[in-house]
Amino acid sequence: MILLIDKLNQVDNWKIQNIDDFQEMYRDRDRVKTFCSMYGIYEELGTLVHEDLLHIRLVARMIGYYKRDWERWGPLIKQMRVIKNDPRLWIEAEYLYERLTEFGEQNPEYNI
Repeated sequence: MILLIDKLNQVDNWKIQNIDDFQEMYRDRDRVKTFCSMYGIYEELGTLVHEDLLHIRLVARMIGYYKRDWERWGPLIKQMRVIKNDPRLWIEAEYLYERLTEFGEQNPEYNI
């Protein structure tokens, strides 16, 4: 979890506003490693939730802030899917967002 928080703090400071900035980020090896480390964790968690091996409530308790991350990066990721012709790019991370949003709506006490 400390690794994820460290990566999140780094990514939060990036000045990426549009798809051109995002594509430029993909050219920077260190930034790609940081971003992929962070989103790789989300992708893995999304896969576990999708396969019913991890309950979304546990994810909500651990990383309820993820909804904010996807709302920042999701639109750019969706554009990259088209540009790279890779419809599965971070698809389980998106699934995690959808389930976390749904869970938050049904459980407002989690403040998601």
